[in-house]
Amino acid sequence: EDLSKWRAQHGPPSEREATTWASQLLGALDYLHRRRPPVIHRDIKPANIKLTTEGQAVLVDFGIAKVFDPDGLTTTGAKAISPGYSPPEQYAQARRTDARSDIYSLGATFYYVLTGHCPPEAVERYTGQRLPPPSHFRAIDPQLEHVLVRAMAMDPGDRWPDARSMRAALEGLTLDGAEAEAETGAAAAQ
Repeated sequence: EDLSKWRAQHGPPSEREATTWASQLLGALDYLHRRRPPVIHRDIKPANIKLTTEGQAVLVDFGIAKVFDPDGLTTTGAKAISPGYSPPEQYAQARRTDARSDIYSLGATFYYVLTGHCPPEAVERYTGQRLPPPSHFRAIDPQLEHVLVRAMAMDPGDRWPDARSMRAALEGLTLDGAEAEAETGAAAAQ
C-alpha cells in the first residue's frame, strides 16, 4: 500500500520507522541523482511511496521525472504540482528543478507522515505563511525537526545539498529525545 493509505490506517509511525523509510528513499534518490545525466523524480509525495510487506519504502510513479539538464528550463507542459509537496521552483517557469527539488518534496512528505498535516504550499509560504515546525503538532526529536525543516527551505541553496548528505544526517540521529519522552508519558498514563 502507499504511504498515504498506510498513514490513514495506522496513524503516525514512530520517528525511527519514519527515518528508516526516509533513509531508504534517500538511497534511491542518491542513485538517481548520481546517474549521468541525473534523473530528478519531481513528484515525491506519500501516494508515490509504496511500502512492501517487509516494510521497505519504494519510490514509484516516474511519470514526470526528467533527465536533468543544467542549461534547460522545465517546460510548462511537463510540470506537475502536488500542493504541499512541490518545491517553489516547480511553480515558476524561469526556475530550474534539480536534485534539491526532490529533497524538498521528501522533507514535505515526511513532515506530513510524522505530523498528519500537509505543509503549506510553497507559493503560500512565499506570500508570508510560515511553515509550522513539526513540534507544533507532536513531540518530535529536535534534531529530526531540523533535518526536515532544512529539507524544506524555500531557497534551494539552504536545503541539504544532496540526498547523501540528508541521509547521513538522518542516520546520525539518536532519536531518544521527544520519542522517548512520548513513550515514557504513555507508560506513565497506563
